[in-house]
Amino acid sequence: MQISVAGESTLRLAPERGELHLTAGFEGEDKHQVVEATVTLVTGLSAELEELTAEDGPASRFSVGALQTHSWRPQNDLGQILPMRHSASVPVSVRFEDFAELSRFASRCAGRKGLTLGHVEWQLTETSTRQARDTASAAAVVQARSRALVMAKAAGFTYVMPNELADPGLLVGALPEGGRPMEMMRASGPMGGAEQIDPDAIDLRPDDIVVTAVVHGRFTAG
Repeated sequence: MQISVAGESTLRLAPERGELHLTAGFEGEDKHQVVEATVTLVTGLSAELEELTAEDGPASRFSVGALQTHSWRPQNDLGQILPMRHSASVPVSVRFEDFAELSRFASRCAGRKGLTLGHVEWQLTETSTRQARDTASAAAVVQARSRALVMAKAAGFTYVMPNELADPGLLVGALPEGGRPMEMMRASGPMGGAEQIDPDAIDLRPDDIVVTAVVHGRFTAG
């Protein structure tokens, strides 16, 4: 007798690093001034991030994206066309392994004109990610075999032998389906800005990283 089952395993792991995403930029009626102010802000921020990511610094890496500009003509409540507005912005991200330092840096940024906090992406290291995926996959296979054995015994058989193991939808003859073979959810949360904020006011509490593996198997009962 052939038995086809699915096994699933979920791990919850504490994040090992957090990557803060923020935007540097200004808006105004003078495009040149807006762009110049944004470039000046990003230059100073980059210098600060260079110090944070130096050897023995609290951050491990940072990135600065390309300058983006946008122009539009706003309207008031009466439908009247107002003077042209311009904006300039640059996406920035910085990664910390020390979450207390991340909280302090985010608090400082929240009080700086021209900086808008986005979200923190909580992550595992590459090594931990591979280990978690392997562990989850192995546990999903064990669960699939266990389920198959329960069905086999209920039908009067005593053991099962695996014929096929695959990610969802990849078993021979299986119908296509939308299941996910492996998923790692990186917890992230929004962070609002403020004009004045206590440097220790933001106390970040990261959610667990959820790693899920799904395996489909086909077994022969005997």
